Amino acid sequence: QRLGGLTLAGGAQYAWRDGAVSALAGASWEGNGARVRFEHAQGLSLTTPSTSELEFGVPLASALLRARLEHVWGAGSTGVLGVQQRFAQHLDAGLELRLPDAGGAPVARASLSAPVRLSEALRLDLQAGLERPLRADGAFSAAFSVAARYADDALALGAAADLALRAQGPKLVLQADARWHPDPAHEVAFDASAQLLSEPNARLSVAYAYHGPSLSLLTYHRARFEPALVLEGEVGAAWLLDPAWSLRPSLAYRALGDDPDAFTLQGGLGVTHHAHSGVQLGVVLYHAHQRGVGEGAFALGAEVGYAFVPGASLVVGYTLGDGPGLLAGGAPGAHVRLDVHGGTR
Repeated sequence: QRLGGLTLAGGAQYAWRDGAVSALAGASWEGNGARVRFEHAQGLSLTTPSTSELEFGVPLASALLRARLEHVWGAGSTGVLGVQQRFAQHLDAGLELRLPDAGGAPVARASLSAPVRLSEALRLDLQAGLERPLRADGAFSAAFSVAARYADDALALGAAADLALRAQGPKLVLQADARWHPDPAHEVAFDASAQLLSEPNARLSVAYAYHGPSLSLLTYHRARFEPALVLEGEVGAAWLLDPAWSLRPSLAYRALGDDPDAFTLQGGLGVTHHAHSGVQLGVVLYHAHQRGVGEGAFALGAEVGYAFVPGASLVVGYTLGDGPGLLAGGAPGAHVRLDVHGGTR
């Protein structure tokens, strides 16, 4: 709810990785160029931590004073205090103090950034930073970054290089990405990154999405070198048979370059009934097969969803049986999923 410059908010949060549920409450205020935001997440179980976060930005002449403080109840506090100053049209300077977590030391950092718009579609960002932990044996480290991005109505391209000079050795990371959507129904995405110094590794992924009136399709394929090769991917579809029923086939795979017997497949087939009230009821049958094991594992899931807007539904389900969890909902236990079908990108 918004009251003048004050906004009040509340809700719930679910963390997929930890299975943790929290209640949220927050408030924010904006006025005269300043902004303040406070948010509290209250864990709803003994194992879920509660956190409070305060963030604010206050203009001081041509500078901006900003801070972000986070407190984990029962554990400690961390945060960042800083000031940012624009000296020229394309040059920003900043000083920052990062507050330590439990057992650490605060870190002071100075930075320069130069965002340059070369044209309406092309942008260049240059950054440099120097930091040092505020302790007797603290060592200086430096970071340099250059990034370029091109974007028009159908195509977006990006490339970046990040170099860090640290006491434990230099680190160089190269990144590139591309997005192409020739029309509202189709989109292709690509991204890659490689770390060339200090523990070399690389990642490459491609994805494709189609959103049609009755059929939606999403697929991605990813290769990781860490340093052994890991291949993984998934293809899933939502087919609206008629206004009351939809079919959701899916297939996922994972392969390890140094262990052929670890090759794993998991397929799923779900049927969903769409009631006129927006409530959805579904069942999903999963089957997984691992090459080294030689026999498959079945799992059965039940789901309840609600279409909060046309073409998008929040689904809660529970799966019984066994499975590697390559597919969303394919692992035993509870899961939450957002389904999108039909419409455009």
